[in-house]
Amino acid sequence: MILVMKKTWLLLLFFTISFYSFSQEKRHPIDVENSKCLQNAVPTTIGSIQCEQKALKAWKLELIKVLNQIKAKSSHLDVALFEETQKKWEAFHKSDVSFYHSYYRKNYQGGSLAMAAAASYEKRQLRERVLYLVAFYEELEE
Repeated sequence: MILVMKKTWLLLLFFTISFYSFSQEKRHPIDVENSKCLQNAVPTTIGSIQCEQKALKAWKLELIKVLNQIKAKSSHLDVALFEETQKKWEAFHKSDVSFYHSYYRKNYQGGSLAMAAAASYEKRQLRERVLYLVAFYEELEE
């Protein structure tokens, strides 16, 4: 029981640190909404999971948007190669997320903390990819 409580506090500390690290840079609207949701969800892990899933869905939509924007710049890049690269990233992402889901299930004994940690990890990975592609698109625009 003490181990579970300790892990709960570590997870909450992680979410808190994530909030403050985002505040150091220009915050994306999805990050702002996710932070508000997580602040209102604390202390429940189920609420945190729902917030992370909502943000993940928003980042997936943002990914589709930026992929289409990049593909529209076909005169600047090899679209087939770009699509192949994205498919390979998606395969890596799926495998990586699967690994971390497994890790968190073992580390948090399969409970809601495991689901919260895994959802947060998946969201962060996708967020990083989207922001990278947004920066790439902005470079294409120059």
